[in-house]
Amino acid sequence: MNRNLAWKIISSILIVLALLTGVFLYLQGIKDEQKPQESVISSPTPQVNTDISPTPAVSEVVDLSMYKIQVLNGSGISGEAARAKQLLEEEKFTVSSIGNADTVNYQKTIIQVKKTVSKEFLDKLKGFIDKSYVLDDTKELDESEKSDVLIIVGSEKVSE
Repeated sequence: MNRNLAWKIISSILIVLALLTGVFLYLQGIKDEQKPQESVISSPTPQVNTDISPTPAVSEVVDLSMYKIQVLNGSGISGEAARAKQLLEEEKFTVSSIGNADTVNYQKTIIQVKKTVSKEFLDKLKGFIDKSYVLDDTKELDESEKSDVLIIVGSEKVSE
């Protein structure tokens, strides 16, 4: 009979220990859920800018290689389309082709874009071109064209 009682006591102790372990793990899980999320995630989370003012970091958002650009030389200056292509590609724009414009008497540089080109991309492109060439008004490019953007380089350059 003593043996039977000993087994009952040991079994009871094991059941109590199992229950206490379960309660402990349950409470630990609740405690972990209440921690701030950043302490649970091991990688750093990006900070959200709550300023109302617009951020000038458009270059981080805009994929400059997403549209095909055709550059035509309308300046009458030999090799100007190739120079413009090199400048654009150094800035990570995608130039699909270069050539000569219909005439060589363009003074200002013209940018033509399809309706599908994003405003952010166009703003970035104009801001970059404007550093080297005097820009004319932007015009719409026919949807049947192979490239998304057409730049006709004019002879007027920005003096440095």
